[in-house]
Amino acid sequence: MRTTAAEVLATGAGVCQDFAHLSLVAERHVRVAAGRDYTDVSPFRGIYAGLTTQHLDVTVELIRKA
Repeated sequence: MRTTAAEVLATGAGVCQDFAHLSLVAERHVRVAAGRDYTDVSPFRGIYAGLTTQHLDVTVELIRKA
């Protein structure tokens, strides 16, 4: 079932995905994936088999192309 932004605004109800979509601003939105549903573009997959004491550092760099 899909909820439109207009429906979320009118009812003030929806799931977390509805409110995330509603809060996006086009000129500041960064698309990181596109798919039919969560299983197409899930952010994490697989099994972690490392030590629980390990630490992960992540850096994200955005480059404007247009």
